[in-house]
Amino acid sequence: MAVTAIVAAGGQGSRMKGDVPKQFLMLGDRPILFHSLQRVADCPKVDELIAVVPADHLQFTQTLLQEEYPLGKPCLVVPGGEERQDSVRAGLQQLSLECELVVVHDAARPLVSNAVLIAVIQAAEKDGAATAAIQPADTIKLVDQERRISENLPRSMLWQIQTPQAFKKDLLVRAHEQALADNFVGSDDSVLLERLGVRVRIVPGDPRNLKITTPDDLLMAEALFRHP
Repeated sequence: MAVTAIVAAGGQGSRMKGDVPKQFLMLGDRPILFHSLQRVADCPKVDELIAVVPADHLQFTQTLLQEEYPLGKPCLVVPGGEERQDSVRAGLQQLSLECELVVVHDAARPLVSNAVLIAVIQAAEKDGAATAAIQPADTIKLVDQERRISENLPRSMLWQIQTPQAFKKDLLVRAHEQALADNFVGSDDSVLLERLGVRVRIVPGDPRNLKITTPDDLLMAEALFRHP
């Protein structure tokens, strides 16, 4: 099955409180984005990549891929949109006719493992839609508007959704088309599939596959990068 990975890096990362988009901050020897791209490219089940980046970083990204961090696999660089969902849709518009399955991965998760990527892709090949996820270590409670506990949620039934996520191409394209028609913005791509009635398979992820959103997250990622 022909697999294309869309690496979503179109945001500005305002919670990092810096001038540089978070995906271009350095993590060890290279920017965060290029760790994520290389990890995805190293997966033997991925045939080609699409990197979706801020429009004002398009040429910069292309130059670094050509001169500093070649991936060893085809990688198209395209401009993203205002929302993450817009950026993924921009990537979908560039899919080849041969593509049968799409992996979507957040550029801000540079420590994704090959094992998780393969497991998610295999699950999507079988079930049509799959996402990496981990179970919370802490107790989760439902709270009302006055910040009083209203319900205790069973931790065994709760999962924190990560990326990578993988979907049959036709399902993901249809889900994005419907969301656009309905003016619906979801927190991730699996939500869009759920709106079509598709049941998304959960694949155990990895706590180390953290999403770098704040300066503290970057410190944690640096520690994990130095001591995998």
